[in-house]
Amino acid sequence: MSAVLDAPVDALSERLGERLVAWQVTADGIPTAWVAAGDAPTVLADLKNAGYAMLYDLTAIDERHRKHRDGQPPADFAVVYHLLSVRDNADVRIKVALQGEHPSLPTATGVWTTANWYEREVWDLFGVRVEGSSATEGASRARDRDGAIPTAGRKAGCRAGGDALQAGRVGAGEPG
Repeated sequence: MSAVLDAPVDALSERLGERLVAWQVTADGIPTAWVAAGDAPTVLADLKNAGYAMLYDLTAIDERHRKHRDGQPPADFAVVYHLLSVRDNADVRIKVALQGEHPSLPTATGVWTTANWYEREVWDLFGVRVEGSSATEGASRARDRDGAIPTAGRKAGCRAGGDALQAGRVGAGEPG
């Protein structure tokens, strides 16, 4: 059996070393590590070389209204990479905390070319710029019929779904 299966947290802690910002305990039991944005591409490449060959998912979380963040780094947004080792039947989740008015992080397309699609979604849905990704370079975000960006936005209190959804102007059968 591999070290990934024998002691996932210990093995990953050793592999990540000083790049590890924090561990997060999760309900699903998947080892979840927080790393700095600048370290993400190196960490992802290292984990891919260690057997986590599949980028299973890449998404973001709007953390601005989240409560109960014990032990987690401060974040306005978190970008989440879910990696899978088919060889070891093991999962690991890498999270990157982002703060500020214009959150960004480096692309993962040098590790997985398929990250390009996911990175476009992170840009479109959360406004997180992915530096070096052709999916977000020069891209402008979609706007609703009132000219507002319909997702996370930057106004305090604006939640995913945007103002049109909160105001009840988007409903069943209506164009969004």
